[in-house]
Amino acid sequence: MPRMTYKTQGDTSLSISVCQGDLTVRGWSQDTLQLQSDDENMNITRDGDQFSLSCASDLAIRVPLSSSLEISGAERDVNLRNYHGTTTIGSVGGDLVATKIGALQVDAVQRDVTARYINGSMTIGSVQGDVRIRDVTGKVKVDSVQRDLAARDVPAGLEALQVQGDIRLRTDIAPKSVFDINANLDINARIPRDTDAVFNLKSLRGELRVNAPMEITESSDQHMEGQMGENWAQVSMQAGLDLRLTAVDGDSSEIPYIGAEMDLELAGLADEISAQVESQMNVLSQQLDERLSKMAHLDERAAKVTLKAQREVQRAKERVRRAAERQARKARKKASWRRTRTIIPPVAPPPPVPPHAEPVSDDERMVILNMVADGKISVEEAEKLLAALDT
Repeated sequence: MPRMTYKTQGDTSLSISVCQGDLTVRGWSQDTLQLQSDDENMNITRDGDQFSLSCASDLAIRVPLSSSLEISGAERDVNLRNYHGTTTIGSVGGDLVATKIGALQVDAVQRDVTARYINGSMTIGSVQGDVRIRDVTGKVKVDSVQRDLAARDVPAGLEALQVQGDIRLRTDIAPKSVFDINANLDINARIPRDTDAVFNLKSLRGELRVNAPMEITESSDQHMEGQMGENWAQVSMQAGLDLRLTAVDGDSSEIPYIGAEMDLELAGLADEISAQVESQMNVLSQQLDERLSKMAHLDERAAKVTLKAQREVQRAKERVRRAAERQARKARKKASWRRTRTIIPPVAPPPPVPPHAEPVSDDERMVILNMVADGKISVEEAEKLLAALDT
C-alpha cells in the first residue's frame, strides 16, 4: 500500500468524513502524520496541522501522541491506540477497539466495543453487540447495549440504563461518584469492603443477594436500600433477573478475573500480538523499499519483478494483520458466553504464518540473474529479492 507522510508541529487534528474499509490509528513519538491505504484516489486536504480526508479502502494512520480525531463514519472495524487527544466518532459499522487514548465519544457501534486505559470520560450511544470497559479515569456513560456489558476499574462512575443482557461490574467507587445501571438479565457486582456509598438495589424477577457490610434502611425480597460508610457515592442497580452484590477486601485491582474480564485480557493480548506483527512487517516493507529504490535504473522487465516483490510483501503484511485481528475478535466474542466462575486463561495463539505467494517464474529468475551478471545488483541483493518473491 502506498505511504504518505506529512511533517507537523505535534498538535495534529485529523477529521475523517468516511472510511469504507478497516480503520487503524496508532500514536507514535514522531511529529509526523503517516497515511497508508490502497485507495489511490484518497481525498486529503490540509490547513496547517488540521487534516481532512475520506478513504474508500482500508486505512492505517500514524499520528503524533497529542493528536485529536473526529471520525464521522467508519463502515468496518476501528482500532485506536496510544495517543492523548480526544476522539469523537459518529458511527462504526464493525467492532470498535480503543486502547490508551484520551476522552472518547461515540454515537453508534454496530458490533462490539472494547475500551481499555481511557484517560478521560467515555460516552457511547448505542451498541448492537457487547461492551467491555477497563481502566477509565473519567465517568462512563453508555445509552444502550443489545448484549452484555463488562466494566472493570471505572471508579468515577457508570451510567448504563438499557443493557439487554448481563452486567458484570468490578470497581472501586470514588467519593461523590454516581453508578446507575439497569440490566434486562443479571447483574453481578463486586466492590471493595471499605466503599462509602448509599445503595438502591432491585431485582424484578429473580433473586437479590447482598454480601456486604451494609446498614439496611429498607428491605424486601426484591428490593433493598442501605449504606456503607459515609453517604458519599450514589449506587443504583436494577436487574431483570438476579442481582448479586459482593464486597471484598482490598481494591478492585485485587479482585480475581472472572468471566468476561478474562476474555477482555485475552483480547488485549491478541491486540498486542497484532500490533507487534504489524510493526515487524512495516520494518520488512521499509527495508525492501529502500533496497528496491536503488534499482530505479533497471529495464521494464526487471521493474515488473521488483513491483511484484513489493506487492507480495504488502499482501503478506495485510494477511497477517487481518489474521491477528480475527484472533482478537474471537477472544472478545467469548465474553458474552461466560458466567461467574474462575478459569485458567488459555495461552493466546501465535499469529498464523501468511500463505506463500505465487512461486518465482523461470523468466523472473532469469531477469534477476542477468542483473547480477550485468553488475546492476550484488549476489546478496539478488538472493534477498528472490526470497521476497518466494515469501
